[in-house]
This record gives sequence, structure tokens and C-alpha cells, in this order.
Amino acid sequence: MPRPIRWIRRDRLYLITQRTFQARYFFIPGKELNALVIGCLAYAAERFGVRLCFTTFPSNHYHHLVRTEGEDDDECAERLRRFLQLANSQIAKEVQKLCARAGKPWTGGIFGNERAAITEVSDEFEAQVDKLRYLMSQGVKDGLCPEPCAWPGVESASPWCDGSMELRGTWIDRSALWDVRRGNERRKLEVIRRWLRRKELASCRHEVTLKLAPLPCLDDWTKERRRELAQALREEILEENADKIGRLAKGWRKRLMDTAMFTYQPDGAKQGVVPQVHCATKDAWRRWIEEWEFFVNRYERASRRLRSGIREALDEFPSGCFVPSGIWLRRAGP
Repeated sequence: MPRPIRWIRRDRLYLITQRTFQARYFFIPGKELNALVIGCLAYAAERFGVRLCFTTFPSNHYHHLVRTEGEDDDECAERLRRFLQLANSQIAKEVQKLCARAGKPWTGGIFGNERAAITEVSDEFEAQVDKLRYLMSQGVKDGLCPEPCAWPGVESASPWCDGSMELRGTWIDRSALWDVRRGNERRKLEVIRRWLRRKELASCRHEVTLKLAPLPCLDDWTKERRRELAQALREEILEENADKIGRLAKGWRKRLMDTAMFTYQPDGAKQGVVPQVHCATKDAWRRWIEEWEFFVNRYERASRRLRSGIREALDEFPSGCFVPSGIWLRRAGP
């Protein structure tokens, strides 16, 4: 199945959404899972220079609002690709360990063949704030929690509303842990094995902080003004979903954090067409479509020439795209 054409540009805001394999519940909220997920995101974001504005993890998918920064479009696309690759792999490993500990072992990947949907958000103030409001209302609009800040999983509504703009988590250096355990394997006695494993894990556990960035349209705003905006959005969400909040049954938090639901597959998953861009006005949408069509025409022309065996076509791909590599280049050879 062909992959969708990616177009990543510099100094833009992107909404990234990825669902788990078969929409299974791998992100059951929990104190340990929340800390590990935040740690993986903080480590990947710091390593590749990606700025997260908002992140939330419902039970079977996640949403990121990401700002792209770099010298050019190609560097931004490469940074975003490496960030998603590293963050997803680190999160998958930690989730698999928690599933096995809860009695629900899962040997396959938690994302499977699901691809991340990357949608650009226009520079309009209304469009960016609307996406922020949409992510803040994830648990409330589905009738799962009474307010945005009450979601027991990973959520960024609380840092936005209190103005801290920070999420604290834990990152475990698995490579260093493997080296330590391999060095102690021969000296390990049966009596102190469990104590030594805890000591090894503690030596490779690091407390990290994920610093959230403001939206591009809010760069000139003060910290207090951004906090007031987040609180106003929170009040709008509570007012619009008052009927769902009133029908919320007692024990909702315990039900959401039940580890017995690990790897549970729901009967049906939400289906729909992912838009290429989120705009607030039709004029902005038309301008974006014109630029998108010009980009696609250049990409398709270079792709046809590459499939014909012309390797010089690699330099003809437009900036900001993911250039074909690997087996496709070998097939296009003479």
C-alpha cells in the first residue's frame, strides 16, 4: 500500500495522531506508565530538537501538537521523522513490559502497521487555538472524565492551565542497564539477585522534564496571558459538555485505570478521512491547496523519473518531503 506524501515545512505547527494496533488499549492510565511515556517523549524531543506544544494519550491513541524548527524544510522533516521513530520505539518497549507485568503479555508492536497522521495547522490564530481546545477536550467530550485536567493519563491541560508548561517523567537508559546487568551476571548470587536488579535499575533511572512550547500564534503573549487563555478554553469545554459530565458515573477513575484492560480490543474504531490541513477560513485553505498542488506535481515528476532509472531525480524532489530510499532505489537502478 503506498504511503501518503509528507510535506513538512519550517516554522509550522503540526497535529500528529497515531492509533495503536487494532485500536487496542495499550495506554491504560497509571502513575508508572505516565512517567515513562513523558520520559520517552522528553528524551526524544531533546535529542532531535523538536518542540512539543501539547500532548495527550487516551487509551488507544495519542495526539501531539509539534512545532518544526531547523535551517530548512528538509532538516525539519528529518528531525520530525527521527523524533517519531525514537519516541514510538521507546514507548512501545516500556508498554510491553507493563503489559507483561499486568499478566497481558504482548510480543508484537503496539502500533503495528498504523501510520502517524501528520496534519499541518495554518498560521491563523483561530485555527491553532481551535486545535488546542480540541486536544484539551479529549476525555471530556467522550464522557470519560469530568474536566480536562482530571484525565488520569498523560495530558497537557494541567500545565497549560496552571502556567507551568512542564511535564515531569522518568526515562530509563535501557542500553546502560543492559551493560550493567551483563557485567554483574557472573557475580550475581541467588540470594541477592532481586536486590541487585533493583539497584541496577535505580542506577539507570533518570528524572526528566518535558518543557512545553507555546503555540506559534502565542509567542508574543506573556505567560500569564497564555494561562488565562487556557483557563477560558477549559471553561468553554465544561459548559459545552455539561450534560455528559452530569451523566458521569461514580468510579470513573478506577474504571479508566484498570490494568485488566491492557490489550483489550474494542468492537469498533473510529474511521474517517484525515485532512491535509486545518484552516479557519476558506481563503487560507485555498492558498494552502495551491501550494500543495505545486508541491505534489514536483514530487510526482521526480518520482516518475526515479522509477524510470534516472538517479539524478533524487535532487529534483521538493524540499520538506521524505525522499524514497532503500529498496526503491535498488529497483530503479539500471
